[in-house]
Amino acid sequence: MKTKFTIFCLFLLIILFKLNAYGAMKCYLVVFEEGYYEEEEDQLYRAKVTVYQGDKKLKTKEKIRGSTLPNRFLYHLDKNRPIIASGEYKFDVKSSDKFSKALRLSEGGFIDTINPNPRNHNHYIANGIWVHKGRSKGPIRGSEGCITIDPKNWDEFIKLFPYAEDWKKKDYQGKIIITRDSDRSFNQPGSPSNLRIRKHTLVKKKCY
Repeated sequence: MKTKFTIFCLFLLIILFKLNAYGAMKCYLVVFEEGYYEEEEDQLYRAKVTVYQGDKKLKTKEKIRGSTLPNRFLYHLDKNRPIIASGEYKFDVKSSDKFSKALRLSEGGFIDTINPNPRNHNHYIANGIWVHKGRSKGPIRGSEGCITIDPKNWDEFIKLFPYAEDWKKKDYQGKIIITRDSDRSFNQPGSPSNLRIRKHTLVKKKCY
């Protein structure tokens, strides 16, 4: 009887382990480390982009570069485009007429910004934020406030994620982390009316 109970417990542990591993593989984490490539010649896309599935770092042939800042290189002089605050955001994979397959933050809902957004009555919020393919013409990234990926890296980046139909059907989960130099004021939401100040350091690589 004791032997049967031991075998049952081992069998149960194996099932739980497989279920946990399966659940972990349905979680995607994307980390943007802004300013990582600050010393390199290409200053348009300075963020290091790393993608994890569960606890596994997904490998790419080329290093993926991106930007968490709007269009212009001198973004702090551009008063017409919001800059989303550093922190953590849920994302899903969606298809749209504008971006085709891309990552959508917070289901398109509102996100804290560090500057007033004229499109939202100068409140420190923005909505409709995506991670999409950028541009590299002069100082223009092709962003009105969205996160962009260097166009040279876009195809390799986006193929790491399931198609939008599979994402929804199989209930995948995603989280994006944006980190910047915590000593700089542009990390924090620009208005005390925001409900909370977001953390500016990397957290454990989990969806939640």
